[in-house]
Amino acid sequence: MRKMVSALLGALLSLCAHATNFGTDASDLWWNSSESGWGVNVMQQDNTLFMTFFVYGTNNAPTWYVAPAVVYSGGSGNTLAYSGALYQTSGPYFGGSFNPSNVTNRVVGSVSFNLTSTTSANLTYTVDGVTVSKSLTRQTWTAENFSGTYVGGSSGTLSGCSQNGPAEDVDVFTITQNGTSFSLVAANVQSSVACTYTGVYSQAGHLGSVTGNFQCTNGSSGSFGLLELDGTLSGVTGRLTTANGGCGFSGRIAGARRTN
Repeated sequence: MRKMVSALLGALLSLCAHATNFGTDASDLWWNSSESGWGVNVMQQDNTLFMTFFVYGTNNAPTWYVAPAVVYSGGSGNTLAYSGALYQTSGPYFGGSFNPSNVTNRVVGSVSFNLTSTTSANLTYTVDGVTVSKSLTRQTWTAENFSGTYVGGSSGTLSGCSQNGPAEDVDVFTITQNGTSFSLVAANVQSSVACTYTGVYSQAGHLGSVTGNFQCTNGSSGSFGLLELDGTLSGVTGRLTTANGGCGFSGRIAGARRTN
């Protein structure tokens, strides 16, 4: 059984590692909260963003632009930079028969999308010589609820501890969430140690975060941060940091949802 769980942990964390090739997943609906009425949809696959803009033209009518290949161009500090061409398209009326040969597009300019934190970004784009720069955040319209039981584990690095370096655990996670109240119990499959993480939940776009304190049955305790908490029908992933005096852990957790 432990071999099966270990194999599952390896598969889950390899998926997480693939996502970290370019840091934080930028996929979301992005907006400027003081300018409600327009926004940018971002979908990320590997190192490439597909972006759609819903804005307004000089006649104040809805206008659509698309950037299908906004590619990762490097990182500096906490910033991840993406850039690509911006297009305007036209095509047949949606209420009639659709003829793909009637779809046309032209390059109107370029776009740069710089992810400056987990929840914020700077957007600059040019349309026919007009340059626009905006500060954006992820837009949230409903809160996720991660309550459930997951089989998986954690993988990361210990520093400032009696034993430093790579650290991995195979765990069963039990999450209880009620509004902003959040509790995660991580029961180690390979030992009798269980740690309870309790804190306040918040959300930006589709990503959740929790800050609070933890207590383990072996006497260990301290503070923690759980960032980029992301859930699907299949499971949950996130970044976990803990601090216990001078001893700290930084890494990722992942779990497959238990269905029985």
